[in-house]
Amino acid sequence: MTSTKELYKIGQFIKEERIKKNLTQEKFAQLLYLAPSAVSKWENGKNLPDLAKLVEISKILDCTVDELLAGERRPSENTKTTDQAGEDISQDSFPVAMPPQTLVPEDEGIQTESTSTPALEHSANLRIVKGIGLTALIFVTLSLAVFGILCIPSFQVKNTFYGGSEDAMWSENAFYIIVDYHGWVDNDMIIKHCDSLKEKYLDNLNENTDTMTILFYRSYNPAKDSCYTMDYEFVFFQHPFNSAE
Repeated sequence: MTSTKELYKIGQFIKEERIKKNLTQEKFAQLLYLAPSAVSKWENGKNLPDLAKLVEISKILDCTVDELLAGERRPSENTKTTDQAGEDISQDSFPVAMPPQTLVPEDEGIQTESTSTPALEHSANLRIVKGIGLTALIFVTLSLAVFGILCIPSFQVKNTFYGGSEDAMWSENAFYIIVDYHGWVDNDMIIKHCDSLKEKYLDNLNENTDTMTILFYRSYNPAKDSCYTMDYEFVFFQHPFNSAE
C-alpha cells in the first residue's frame, strides 16, 4: 500500500513537471478530461490517479509511469558525458586499461603457476550485478502485482435512507444512497455505477420522494463524513429521475 509520504512525493513530482510544462491545474485537468479538484488532490498527496490516467499523465509530462510512481526522474542508461570542447564522449571511446603483467624469469626446472586474479574478480562482479538485477526485477514484478490488486475498483452501498427525519442537513422528501468505493476509479466508472443504482432503487421509492441523491465516498466513515464531504454527488429530480449533476 502506498504510504502518505510516497503519495505526497508523487503529488509534488506531478506538480513540478506540470509547472515545467507551463500548465495550470485547470489546463492540465482539461487535457485529462477531469475537474481541477482531482488534480489538486493528486498534488496534495490525498490520492493517486487511476492506471489509465497514469499513462495519459506520463505522455503529457514526457516521463514514464515508473517515474511517476517513484516521484522522481531516473537517469537514462544511455546517458553520455561531455568533454570541455563540447563533444559527446561515451565510455566505449576510452581504451580499456589492461591489468599489469608481472614478468617471471624462466628458470630451468622451475615451473611457475599463472593466476588470472583480475579476470576472476571481474567474473565475480558480473555475477553479483546479475544477481542484483534479477532481485530488482522480481521485486518490481511483485510490487506491480500487488499494486494491480489494490487498483481493482470496488463499490458497496453503506446506507440508504429518507432525509429530514434524523438530521436537518439531509433534505426532506429526498432518498439518499451512501456508496463506499475503493481502488482506482474514474468518472466513467462512477457514472456507470450511479446509473445501475438508480435503476435498482427507482421502483422502491415512495410517492412523496422528490429527489434521489447518490453520494460516493472513498473509505466512508459515518462518524466523520457528511453530505458535504463526498467525492461525487449525483442528484435525480422527480420521476423519471433525470440526472441533475
